Amino acid sequence: MKFEGIPGVELKPIETLETKENDGNFFRVEFVKKIKEVYQEGDLDRLDEFKKMTEHSDNILEHIIKKRFNKDDWRSMFLRLIRYAKNGNPNSMNEFVSVLKDYAIEADRLYLKAKKEVKVYRKEFIAEAKALLNNLGNYDIKKVEHIVNNIQVDFYVPILDSTYKGSYSNNHSIDLSIDSALYPSELRSILFHELLHSLSPDFERVFDIGEDSGFKEGISQQITGLSMSGLDVDRFVWLNEAVTESLAVEMAYGSSGGPAGYVKNIDLLGLFLKKKKLDSNLNFDLIAKTYFRYLKKRDDTDETPVDEWRNFSKEFDKAFGPRFLVKLDRFIEKEGIEKALEVVGKWKVGRPMLEDLTI
Repeated sequence: MKFEGIPGVELKPIETLETKENDGNFFRVEFVKKIKEVYQEGDLDRLDEFKKMTEHSDNILEHIIKKRFNKDDWRSMFLRLIRYAKNGNPNSMNEFVSVLKDYAIEADRLYLKAKKEVKVYRKEFIAEAKALLNNLGNYDIKKVEHIVNNIQVDFYVPILDSTYKGSYSNNHSIDLSIDSALYPSELRSILFHELLHSLSPDFERVFDIGEDSGFKEGISQQITGLSMSGLDVDRFVWLNEAVTESLAVEMAYGSSGGPAGYVKNIDLLGLFLKKKKLDSNLNFDLIAKTYFRYLKKRDDTDETPVDEWRNFSKEFDKAFGPRFLVKLDRFIEKEGIEKALEVVGKWKVGRPMLEDLTI
């Protein structure tokens, strides 16, 4: 439904926001731009774009809605506000604009705060990574320092960009959702998770992984920790995220643990370590060593990172059966991780049933 502007709507809450981009109002510029587009075009259906803010956990929006409307179900309240605003109700539209104004102000406040906190968390991550790697073996700590200190960290607002809490890209940059900065411990843990990803990327040729993996043998693939990415295929992502988040939580919160993401991935990994064959040498330390294989100091007599992956894969085969990792990955790809948890949960300790994962 098209309007020539939205009658009765006062944009004063937005107009009064400073719109000159600088370190003090980084996000306000984008919010002003977006809401003005909707207003000037008069296309109220475009308000549905803001529904994206309820598709994940948004700390800022949750805080604002609960405070303004005294409603615990912040998602339903925000969706109701959008629905009323779409109906052309000027009061509802003004209320909606005011919520966005509050969000923009809080996002900018957190942006300035988070930039300072990230500097501290980088140093803390390096200290935790040193302790972890020194316990695992002989690793290149200077390389860790170089990578972490040169990673670019940026922030975004979910409505303006992705709905992920954090992401790492191979151009050595990390993007974090600004809403995570509302709680420093959450920001720290998410940053640790993404920094761990930055320590493990490389390219290597794929050997002994088999045609059913979707990869062609001998072709270079992008490696991030324990996952492999090709042109059309991603493999072992569930395992890589489970290990990354397990390490991040331990580094951020200590042995007592703390809030974690990728809970189902972590639960599945825990089940495998519990249900493996009793004569298997598979354990979390071995998995972690394989995860960090590109940081290991080596001489001419040491096994290569590819050799280390092969030995790791063989341990999984020994613990569960031939070509276990690929068969499991294909099962998760088709049936989902919840189904994998259900199937593996029924296995008896020491008696994995590989045929249960046949698709």
